[in-house]
Amino acid sequence: MSVLTAANQLTLLRLLLAPVFALCLFYGRPGWALLTFVVAAATDAFDGLLARGLGQPTTLGAWLDPMADKLLITTMFVMLTVPGLGLVVRLPLSVEPIFTEWLERHVPGQKEKILGRIREFREGALYRPGFGKRMSGTGPAAERLRQFYEVASRRAGFGLREEALDIGARELSAEHFRVPTAQMSLW
Repeated sequence: MSVLTAANQLTLLRLLLAPVFALCLFYGRPGWALLTFVVAAATDAFDGLLARGLGQPTTLGAWLDPMADKLLITTMFVMLTVPGLGLVVRLPLSVEPIFTEWLERHVPGQKEKILGRIREFREGALYRPGFGKRMSGTGPAAERLRQFYEVASRRAGFGLREEALDIGARELSAEHFRVPTAQMSLW
């Protein structure tokens, strides 16, 4: 039996979609990122069904499937928490009452503070449906967040996103690489 079964190919596709998801968010394409994530989630549902249905479970599949799941979820978590991407909490009309009720039940003393902070990024509203405005914040709070991110990035040596992408602007060096010896040492 071949190791590269159809189920394993779907799992490998999911592994490859994790960086595609990250790049879509990085380049400001949240719609494509969502589509990529949905396709990856669908491969997660179908690879196990396919392996069991065709009677082709493999050791490689048993190892790759949880690894692909963890990679995708970790990538999603990291990318959605990066402050420089400009992603701000948004509450579409159907989610707003659910979120407000959840705040009232679980953190009633903080409800108005949390909603007020979201309003600061949305020109006083909890949601702005306009194209190009849904996924980003505006106003003084959003500007402060952007400035904070730029300063923190420069202090950490990362530079701005546009500068980081311009590889030709930096001189690359191989001075820290060394030729490995025939027998590498553990100490």
